[in-house]
Amino acid sequence: NNGQWEQSGWGKTGESYLLGHDGIMRTDSRFFVEDPAGYIKQMENLGVDERTLQLIQEKQTTIGLQSIASVGAQNVIARNTGVSFYHDYRNQSVIATYAPLNIPGLDWGIICGIDTVEAFAAANVLAKKVVEYSLIIIVLISAIAIFMGLKLSKLVSVPIERLTNIIYLLAKKQDLTKRIKIDTDDELGDIAQALNTFITNLQKVFKETIESTRLIQSVATKLYTVNTESDIPEVRLDEVPNATETVDNLQVLSDKLENLSKQFKIFEDESDKTSGW
Repeated sequence: NNGQWEQSGWGKTGESYLLGHDGIMRTDSRFFVEDPAGYIKQMENLGVDERTLQLIQEKQTTIGLQSIASVGAQNVIARNTGVSFYHDYRNQSVIATYAPLNIPGLDWGIICGIDTVEAFAAANVLAKKVVEYSLIIIVLISAIAIFMGLKLSKLVSVPIERLTNIIYLLAKKQDLTKRIKIDTDDELGDIAQALNTFITNLQKVFKETIESTRLIQSVATKLYTVNTESDIPEVRLDEVPNATETVDNLQVLSDKLENLSKQFKIFEDESDKTSGW
């Protein structure tokens, strides 16, 4: 590649080199060509013998001098073909492919590899982006769920609060003029409608009770008047002033009291049915 590895698509750590059957390089190492001093320092740290390093420096090449004993080198010497993850002659984790060369008279192989950090950099960036976007989506969904939860709870709590207020007025202030205003078609609307009907019927019962009480008072007054004005032990009704009207009023009162008794019986039965609510 004339030293233009990165421009040729090999990235910063990709390289290909030839290897003889003796495990010694038949081409230069890219890393030595790019940074001879750094390469020698790195090989020293890995324990390469001083004589080999001296010859590499003197000849300015790794051809016929750099020995490699990596997994890829062992496989290519055994004339195997494949792809593996292993540590190369720089002790760096790489992903590499290897194969023997089918050239008569040359027992060589070729190895092409790149550092795994660089090879999977794009995948790591993608994974990071996926995690970031997933967290953003989770936060958005959580925010929407909280908002909808508050909205729904308000839709439910407001009608219940209205029901509670009306029941409070009935229990504490005996105010039968109030009605529940809930314009919904759900169960709360049905409950409100049923409660409004109950209040209306109860108000009607109380009105009739008041009217009956007044009628009783009126009849009692007339009977008292008849009793005090008549000195005869036996008096015919047709001879008593307003006696017919009094009898009629008593009949009306009896009918109303019977009707009230039936209504209270209905309320009592309904109360027994709903006592388990």
